[in-house]
This record gives sequence, structure tokens and C-alpha cells, in this order.
Amino acid sequence: MSFHKGKLGESIVFDLLEKAGFSCVYNAEKNYKYDILAYLNDDISYKIEVKNDEYSLQSGNVAIENWNTKKDKKSGLTSTNADIWCHIIDKPYFTSVKRLKSFCKDNKPFKKVERGGDKNARLLIYKIEKIKPIFYSLEEDENVIHLKEILEELVCE
Repeated sequence: MSFHKGKLGESIVFDLLEKAGFSCVYNAEKNYKYDILAYLNDDISYKIEVKNDEYSLQSGNVAIENWNTKKDKKSGLTSTNADIWCHIIDKPYFTSVKRLKSFCKDNKPFKKVERGGDKNARLLIYKIEKIKPIFYSLEEDENVIHLKEILEELVCE
């Protein structure tokens, strides 16, 4: 049985968060606006949106979904109520939804694709080197415990 690429990305991030000490649950709501709820205790929790951008390394670009062209409604970045956006390129990269929205507002995309993904998404396409500075990632030798500090910093911006 094969995993849908989005679910595979979510499981990668879910496992990483658990290794960092978070308790995690997948969002099972019908019209959910985030993918994972990660919490440390009653006072600290984060809603996380995960995008598995399998084509990015091949293309040199990052695709940010912002509209469902089949349903003609907000999707991806414009519909999420997550705190944190995790974009998987060669590994998971984390930023705040607030920071990503600001970046997309202030930076014209390299191009727009009207029927990307599963042929139902408008995508804003940015060169990896242009968008990568707004993201945090863990280096191979870093302990995942740093993920707590990264997420806290992102949400407190």
C-alpha cells in the first residue's frame, strides 16, 4: 500500500516532532485547516501545516499553494489556521505562517501555475535560494530538541 505524498510528509514531521518531545495528533476534522497538532503541555501547542514538495529539488523552485482552482476558494497558505508552516524540500523546513504570508505579499513569485499539484491548485513559485532564508531547519548533527526552541521563536515573532 503506497502512502499519498502529503501523508508521507506529515508522517516525517510527526515523527520528528515526537523525537523532540512533543505529543502529536493528526487533525481529523473534515475541513481541517492544519495537519498536525503538536503540544508539550496545556500551555504550549502548535498547529502545523505540512507541504511535501517532492518536485522542488528537481526544479530548483518551491511551490506555495494559495487557491483551489476547481472549487474556486482559498486553500493552502490563504486558508490555513496553522501557526507553523513546514515545507519539505530535501528535509523539513519550518517557518511561521505569518512570516510566509508576509514573504509572499512582499515578494513577487518567479511564476504562477494555475493548475498545479493535483490540477486543482494555484501555486506561487519561488526560487529555493530566494525563499529558503525565511525557513529554519535542523542540520544533520543537531539534536531534534532544538526544534522546541525553533517553534517557540517562530510563534513569538
